Amino acid sequence: MTIRGQSFGSERGFGDYKNVDGILYPHGFTYPSRDKKSVLQGRIASVEINPDLDAAHFTIPKNIK
Repeated sequence: MTIRGQSFGSERGFGDYKNVDGILYPHGFTYPSRDKKSVLQGRIASVEINPDLDAAHFTIPKNIK
């Protein structure tokens, strides 16, 4: 991607795939640190498919212009 005329690359590694409602989703990921000297790791605790969401999640507050 390019931000303010400077190009940046992005790497992600995905793993620990688990079946969630018949679809394999990665629950672990890695990416290099900014200095490229170490690898950072992350975990996804849970994945929900089509959760029930209150309509308020989709309402724009009146004080936002």
